[in-house]
Amino acid sequence: MNISEMTISIKLAIYEFSHKLLNSKLHKNKPDFLTKNNNKSQF
Repeated sequence: MNISEMTISIKLAIYEFSHKLLNSKLHKNKPDFLTKNNNKSQF
């Protein structure tokens, strides 16, 4: 995997994460990974 492919996959991962976070805020429904780490950090 070259650098540009890595950059694209990293951007995609960040986009998917922020998209899930946005959906969870809109629906007032936290994803599983946020609920499990609820005590550790608040986003």
